[in-house]
Amino acid sequence: MSSTQGSPLRFERSRSTEWILLTLLSTLVFASVLTSTQTQAAEENSGFLYGRVLTDAGGEYEGFLRWGRQEAFWDDLFHSMKTSLPFRDHVDPEDIESARPDRGGRVEMWGIRIRWSADKADARRLFIARFGDISRIEVGGPGEARVEMRDGSTYEVTGYSDDVNTEIRLLDAQGTEHELRWNRIDTIEFEPAPPHLAPPAERLYGVVETRRQNWTGYVMWDKEECMTSDLLDGETRDGEVSIEMGRIRSIARRGSSRSLVKTVDGKRWKLRGTNDVNRDNRGIMVEVPDLGRITVPWDEFESFERQGAPDSGMPYDDYSQPRPLRGRVEDTDGRVHTGRMVFDLDESESWEILNGSADRVLFDIPFSNIRRLIPVGEDACRVELREGGEVLLRDGQDVSARNEGLLVFESEEGDPTYIPWLEVASITFEP
Repeated sequence: MSSTQGSPLRFERSRSTEWILLTLLSTLVFASVLTSTQTQAAEENSGFLYGRVLTDAGGEYEGFLRWGRQEAFWDDLFHSMKTSLPFRDHVDPEDIESARPDRGGRVEMWGIRIRWSADKADARRLFIARFGDISRIEVGGPGEARVEMRDGSTYEVTGYSDDVNTEIRLLDAQGTEHELRWNRIDTIEFEPAPPHLAPPAERLYGVVETRRQNWTGYVMWDKEECMTSDLLDGETRDGEVSIEMGRIRSIARRGSSRSLVKTVDGKRWKLRGTNDVNRDNRGIMVEVPDLGRITVPWDEFESFERQGAPDSGMPYDDYSQPRPLRGRVEDTDGRVHTGRMVFDLDESESWEILNGSADRVLFDIPFSNIRRLIPVGEDACRVELREGGEVLLRDGQDVSARNEGLLVFESEEGDPTYIPWLEVASITFEP
């Protein structure tokens, strides 16, 4: 009797234990999945531009940001022109001009013609910064702004691109898209996106093949389409089509006027008639880790193979605090100059960008990614990267004899040492 009554009791106790264990296991799995989902969401949205826009009328909007129909990520570049060049006051303009073998001329880069002459020194220079290095932007007059960097330093900028005179598109947490006109904006304040907030779309990522090399990274097509929700436009023999970038498996150039587009469902599209698929394409931009931004012109482009993005790019909080450029300059006479430096008489901070080209591919490399520079003749410079690898850049003022030279502040007091570019043997930057 006791044995027959005891077995069910022991059995019920075992079932209760299993139920408790199963409940605990389910709770742990759910919590794990939730944590994983939150982490995944944070990784997916962490590279997207996000912030708060205050308007002149007192409006306040917060959400994901997009500059016109272009820049949408922290590693995208904000372009304008500096309105002042205070470091040039340390050098006599005649010394600058006498150090240049080419006393005047014209060069065309990024579709912009830049002129210089011996009679008048350059009055302005490009301002280029990754959005992740910027804290806030205060809108001024038409095409004007005050840009505040993450260390609190500010720069007055004007013109050059529509980055300072464009419509800001903002997607808020409720899914409402706001189109905010530049001349009605007071301030744009940047901050990381909340980790739980789903991003607008996936970022474009893949392999871009050129005539000489393959590049893998985040892609902006035609300097505009950078998300899977963006549209590639073209024409077939039967009419116009628009294809979501997220449906595209590959794009291959077919001469100057058309492209072959393959979609993930196996269809093949022969497209022509728009700058998305012909010679009017403004360039295929690739953000390459540990290097920077490259821009491939249409004539050098061969194909793009889309891959799933590992994430949406470097988070806002991972951008390092700006710091002055410091290092060691060896001149052609073997003298060594060490201290804080100003490159080309205007770039003095780690967030600033070195420009040049190689095999017609344009490079924008943050100085923070550069370990060493070695001028090669009058028209080239070897760039050694901090994480390994190197590239030989030509064209543009930064890497040729058009460079106005370096200032090295070898002590906290006294005047800096001026070193003309053609007297520079090497530049080694401190980490």
